[in-house]
Amino acid sequence: MRVSKSGNSDEFLTLTVETEDDLWYLSNIIEPGDQIRATVMRRVEQQSDMTRSKETGRKPMTVTVSVESCTFQDFSGVLKVLGTVSSGPEDAVGSYQSININPGTSIDIWKPAWSQEQRNLLKEAEEQTFSEGTYFISCDEEEAQLFQLRTYGIRPLGKVESGRTGKYYDSADTTAKYFENVRELVRKYVPKGSVLIVLGSQFTAESLTKQLSSDNSMMLKIIFFPTSRTDEGAVYEFLRSEKGAETVKNARIARDASLLNAFLIHLRSDGKATYGYEQVKGSVELGAVETLLITDREFRTSRGRELLELASNSGATVHVISTSNDGGKMLTGFGGVAAILRYVTGAS
Repeated sequence: MRVSKSGNSDEFLTLTVETEDDLWYLSNIIEPGDQIRATVMRRVEQQSDMTRSKETGRKPMTVTVSVESCTFQDFSGVLKVLGTVSSGPEDAVGSYQSININPGTSIDIWKPAWSQEQRNLLKEAEEQTFSEGTYFISCDEEEAQLFQLRTYGIRPLGKVESGRTGKYYDSADTTAKYFENVRELVRKYVPKGSVLIVLGSQFTAESLTKQLSSDNSMMLKIIFFPTSRTDEGAVYEFLRSEKGAETVKNARIARDASLLNAFLIHLRSDGKATYGYEQVKGSVELGAVETLLITDREFRTSRGRELLELASNSGATVHVISTSNDGGKMLTGFGGVAAILRYVTGAS
C-alpha cells in the first residue's frame, strides 16, 4: 500500500491499494465515523427541454462519505464502504453512497483519532512487512488441491481429480494424466519464481514433486513435505512444523501460528496464559499481559477498542489475527481474545 498526505488537506491521508492483502488491512483500519473521500460513479438525471423525459446515466464525481459500515468478504477482491455523503455535489449531500475499493483504487481517509494498533497495521501494509508468494498443493491418489498463502489466510485456487474409479482403471495412464492436469493447474495460477510446497501422502506427493521438478520451464522452487492430512488442513500442519516455520518465516500467518502455539504451551504448562474478554481485561489492568492476541472481528468492536487502549497503556504487545485462517478460528473458540502473561495472576 502506498501512503501519502493528501494534497488538498493535511487532515487526510491518501492510501493507494496495491494488493488484495491491503484490503484486509483497510478492513481493520476503516471504522464508523471515519471520512472517506473517493471518486465514484453516481447516477444523474438529465431532462430534455424538448421531450421533458428523464434519462439517467452515471458520471464520475468526487464525494466524501461519513462511514457507517465497512465490509470485506475473504478473497473477494473488493472492500465495500457504505455511508452518507458529507461533501460533494449539492444534490448528493445527505444521500447514501457505497465506495468499492479494490487493487488500484486510491482513497483519502480522515479519522477522528488513530489508535496505535491501526497505525501499526497501516505501517505493515505500507512496508509490506510480511512477504507472501508461497503456494501449496495438497494431494493423495484421488485429488489434488492448490492453495495460495495470503497475509490473512489460505486461498483455494483450484483442484484436480485423478479419475480413479473402480478396480479396472489403467493405473499408469490415469496417474500420468492426473499429474499432467495438476501441472496445468500450477502453470495457470503460480507465477514463475514462486515457492511451491507439495503436501500429502508419502508416495503420491513425492511422486508429484518429482514430476513437477523435472519441468525446468516452470521455474519454481518446489519442496516436498509429508503430511497426514491431504486437504487444506495439510497446509496448517506444515505451517506448525519446524520446516514450515523456517520456510515461510516472513509470512504473517506463520507468525500468527507461532504466537498461538506459544499461548497453548503456556496455558497447558505454567499457567502464564489466559483467555476470554473479562479474564484478559483483568490481567491487562494488573499490568500482567506481555502479548495480547485478538481476532480481527473482536478488534473492530467497541469493547475490543477499549481493551486495546488499556493494553497500549500497560505496555503489552498486540497482535491482530485474521479469522480467515486456522489460527484465527481457533482463537475465536477462546472468545476472540487471549494473552500470554508476564506472570501468573488470579485473573487467569
